[in-house]
Formats: sequence, C-alpha cells, structure tokens
Amino acid sequence: MATTTRWDIKEYAVDTYDLGRLGTNDEGTGTTAILSDDSQFGAHRGADRIEVGCDVRARQDSTPGGGGTVTYDGSRIAKRPTFPAGTITLDPVLALGEVQDTDLNDTTFYVLYLPFRDEQLNKEINKVLGEDSMWQKLIRPLTAVTDGDRRSTTTTAWSETGDGAITKVAATFPLGERVLRMTGVTANDFIVSTTIAVEEKKSYYAEITGMIASTGAAADQGTWIVYDLTNAAAITIGDPTIDRFEPEILSENLSMPSGCEQIEFRLEADNAGDIIDWANVTFRKNEQMTFTLEDKPYHILDIGEVRVARSSDWGQRTFEDMYPIAHKAVQLTEGLWQLQLKGPNSAVSGHAVYYEEWVAPGELALDSSTTIAPKKAVAAVVAERLLRGVAGFEDEHTRAAIDASKVIDRAQTQRSYVTSQRVQYQARV
Repeated sequence: MATTTRWDIKEYAVDTYDLGRLGTNDEGTGTTAILSDDSQFGAHRGADRIEVGCDVRARQDSTPGGGGTVTYDGSRIAKRPTFPAGTITLDPVLALGEVQDTDLNDTTFYVLYLPFRDEQLNKEINKVLGEDSMWQKLIRPLTAVTDGDRRSTTTTAWSETGDGAITKVAATFPLGERVLRMTGVTANDFIVSTTIAVEEKKSYYAEITGMIASTGAAADQGTWIVYDLTNAAAITIGDPTIDRFEPEILSENLSMPSGCEQIEFRLEADNAGDIIDWANVTFRKNEQMTFTLEDKPYHILDIGEVRVARSSDWGQRTFEDMYPIAHKAVQLTEGLWQLQLKGPNSAVSGHAVYYEEWVAPGELALDSSTTIAPKKAVAAVVAERLLRGVAGFEDEHTRAAIDASKVIDRAQTQRSYVTSQRVQYQARV
C-alpha cells in the first residue's frame, strides 16, 4: 500500500501553509555549519521572516540525483541569510552523513518561521494520526494464516528453507498489494508459513495469489504446497503452479488427511534464479462461521462490510462485485476482534471471504518513518492547529482551516458509512 514519510508531511505543511520556507543547498564547497540557496534565501527580501533562532531541518541523500543513504538532522539559525548568495549560518552544526556539498550529495531543508518549532510539528503529527479523521479503510481476506494478508512490513511470520532469499516488497502496479518475494538460489527453495492447526478429515478452503516478479524471467515458475506436518507429506492440489507475470489466483477445497493435526504453507521458487511474488494467502475451515481476526501492526478500530467472493479470476474479482453477508463484529480487546458470520454456511463454504477494516495509523518516531495516512490530509489538520491564534499568520490559518475542514467532513462521512454497515446483509446463495 502507498505510504508517506514524516519528512514528506512536514515538508508539504511548511510549503503549502507557509509555516516556513523550503530550500535546496547549492553550496559546492559547503561546511557542516552552512546551507545556501540563492533562489529562495538570496533574492530581494530573501531573509524576510528568517530570524536568529529559527529551527532548521535538513535531509541529505548521499548520492546526487537520489538513491543513496538518507540522513536527517536539525539545527537553528545563527546568522540570517546573506544577499545575494542566500547563505545561512547554523548553530549547532549539522551531523549529516557528509558535508553538504552539491558535488557529493543532495541536501534539502526547511526553515520554520518563529514561533513554530520542529518538535511541535512532530508531536502534532502524531496527535492527528491517532484521531478519527485519519482512519483508513482496508480490504482484507479472512484467513487463519499469520500475515496471510501481508499487512506486516516484515518477514518474521515466514521463514526461508534452502539457499534462497525472502523479502517483503511494497505494493506496486499491477497487484496493488504488498507481496512476499521468493528468490531461488538452488532448485526448490521455498518460504514456510507458521504452523497452522487443523482437524483431520474436515474440509478447508485454501487460496493464494501469485505471479512471476517484475524482476523475474518468463521461464520462472513457482509452486504452492500445503504440507501435512503430522504425516510428513504434501496434500494434493489440483493446480499448484504460478508461471506468468499477470497475478493468478490458485484455489482448492482440501480435505485434511486422517490423523492430520498441523499443516504449513510452502511457497516455492522451482529453479535456481526464479523470482516469484506471493500475495494474499487464505485458509479457513469451510464449516467455520466465527473467526478471531489477527492483531495487526495497525490496530483495527472498526469492521465494516463483509463480502463473499464468487470469482477466482484475478482480473474480475472486485469487492463491489462480491456478495455481502450478514455478520456481527465483536471487539475482544484493543485491536483484537471476533467476526461472526450470520448467513447460511453454504454462502461462504468453498469461497474466499473479505472484510473492511478501519485502522488508525501508528505514531511516527523518525523523519524516515512511514504511514498509510494521506500526506495532504495530515498536513492540513496539523497546520491549522499550529497556525490557530498566531498573530501575523491569519491568512495562512484561513487557508489551512478550509482544507482541514474538508478532511474532517470526509472522516464524518466515513464514520457514518461504518455505522451503516451494522445493517445485517444476507448473502445471495
């Protein structure tokens, strides 16, 4: 899923709502105590509102043009910008990766006008992220597999067997979901899920989405294996193969073998060098109607609609085309929910089930920390609060207040929508 950093939010707020001014260092022989930008700080009246003591925050990319190591640091204005070079003297000196020099790196920065402080920005951003106005709706599969929905950015719920490499890859086109990428080094390297408890001779619905990674080759191939740990044998799957770049949904109704008590999912790269992306993993007992939802990195705040998928064609499966089903959502503890399906079991048996969850983004500890909250929305609400009642910034506050009110109005609409989903739907069978 798309994310934004704390730095992006602050930079946008500073620039859009005139909390300060952005700059790009153009000093070719800089020092740690100097930033220079003649276009923004060296022109006529380039020093307006820039006073001794103003906060400065800088971001440095160690590679000119981007793509290198990024570091951040802050300081304060010791001497106002000079004319015409726009040179700013800082105290204390910046502790970035390198001396800020256009031949060595890209260094961008912002100066906050007084009375605003960078720490104020950080604290206000975290306050706003915890409020209703920042709730985000996500569509998730109902699954008994830990991290089967790929919400986590880490690979801790999965392990690699063999010599291959396992990574999480951010949501990109065309799948639009975070994926678990398996890069084979030797034949039949595979990724393993956590152990899943099952009941012998019972029917389970299993489903997985996979594709050859964009960095892979047309001959690459992956295999989905459901492995019976009790009997030490793979469970037969009709079509377990991923062999194309377009996302493909593999699904199967599986009867657990006699004596089987535990299984695991194995996601294989068949040959050395094969690179396979694995997305949503769904697994649940067909007769089951009550589920505890996995606690996620972002706590679930509310549950919206629940729908049953009728198509296993990736190109035709959308939440809008799924059938709604009656349900009741019960909050067990903070962030931990139980979902009770109320329709007939025949409506969900043998099908994937998806639900809407509403989450609040977590706090951001660093400028490099990321959030799913939209940058513009967070910046508008933060700026409105910082500008409220500050003399000399009345016009800026009005502009921020207009944008912030739109964010709040949208949040109220979303909350009304969630409430409306309490209506009990009946799935069409």
